[in-house]
Amino acid sequence: MIEAALKAGDSVPDKFRNPWITLIGSTCCILLGPAVLGFYTLSLFMGSLEIVIGVGRGALSLSITVGTLTTAVSAPMIGRLIDRRGGRAVLIPAAIALSGVLERWPTAPDSWSDSMRSSGRSEYSAQPIT
Repeated sequence: MIEAALKAGDSVPDKFRNPWITLIGSTCCILLGPAVLGFYTLSLFMGSLEIVIGVGRGALSLSITVGTLTTAVSAPMIGRLIDRRGGRAVLIPAAIALSGVLERWPTAPDSWSDSMRSSGRSEYSAQPIT
């Protein structure tokens, strides 16, 4: 597969052969990707999430840390799977699974609110930091 891509590289325009252009373009894509935007904008919504979900900043920060570590651990395995089976064979089932999760999300039980009620706390009990 790599040999075929290298042979097909002869038809690539010269403006794309500069490795610096590729590096700059890749960096821009990584910096503006959805995972990065979610990570760096969490602090903007932390106050609202504390009130709505009813948990503190520590739990919210832990959730983004666990998500980041999970991504870091799984990325090499997913990359290896993509190299072996091809991008479409891996990403299409992943996209279908993600759409299924997002479609079912609104009907999921509200476990945060249920646990807050069972512990005697209101779901709006988090106090803003002043």
